[in-house]
Amino acid sequence: MRESTIREAKSKLTSLVHEAEKGQPVRLTRRGKPVAVLVSDREYERMKAAREPRNDFMQFLQSWRREMIAKGLPFSTAEELAAARDRSPGRDFSFEK
Repeated sequence: MRESTIREAKSKLTSLVHEAEKGQPVRLTRRGKPVAVLVSDREYERMKAAREPRNDFMQFLQSWRREMIAKGLPFSTAEELAAARDRSPGRDFSFEK
């Protein structure tokens, strides 16, 4: 991650924003101490969404799967998963002893 002083960032804001848009966050410092990070809007929205509570597990699973596919990780298609599913009836069960 690139670091930049606030003073330097004032004069190079456009180029720093371009870096952030390309996925390279920029840490801003004041007197040598980190104070902020410049990130793309896409990354900000991703981080914001990660902090929101996920009440629906399937919604979470689907969005996580889309994110992993977007990152280029191999995943089985929905059709492949459906074909692999065991559709045989389950065993008999009773609550009585």
